[in-house]
Amino acid sequence: YASTTEFEILKSTNKGISWIPLYRGLGNLEIYALAKNKKYNILFAATSAGVYYSGDDGYNWIYGGLRDRRVYSISVSGNYVFAGTDSNGIYRSIILSGIIPDSTGFDWKQIFIKKTPTLILSICSLYNNIYASMDSIGLYYSSDYGETWQLETKLSNINHIYSLAISRDNYLFIGSSNGIFRSIDTITSVQDNNINYGDKIIIISPIPSF
Repeated sequence: YASTTEFEILKSTNKGISWIPLYRGLGNLEIYALAKNKKYNILFAATSAGVYYSGDDGYNWIYGGLRDRRVYSISVSGNYVFAGTDSNGIYRSIILSGIIPDSTGFDWKQIFIKKTPTLILSICSLYNNIYASMDSIGLYYSSDYGETWQLETKLSNINHIYSLAISRDNYLFIGSSNGIFRSIDTITSVQDNNINYGDKIIIISPIPSF
């Protein structure tokens, strides 16, 4: 899947050789990020007017809440889905099997917000660990599904963190204006380890280990 700002989502079933546009139910919305709950086969989209979701691999989309919020980032961990907004912090909702939300969407709870409006550029998660990059502020993390948050002070020398991803072997990768960083151990211990792939990496997606 690939998200675009041209009012559609692209899907490939042949490793990127060809792409199918998916937009039924999305209207004229900009799509910023995608995340999938594999257990219940629900695909979520972060859009310019809230969260949308699909239960049929993206062919049809249904409004999922936060319509008055511009949602830039989204991530799924277990039965939770996390949405990062442009100025209203981070929201969390629970995914329940067999329960389809009504026309108002999922039940969202605001779980993090700064006094100064901050853009949540990227969110990634694994198990109870949630990581969120905030424009010009740094990396925040939570080890209790978003109930409490802390600033990662070991990365204070990074000016801007644009993207986050977790590899299959549980390493956290950070795309920043200072280059690419990787946690030395697993995502439970983020360390300053600059691999330096370039001057400015906007989007990253780690490949599985050989």
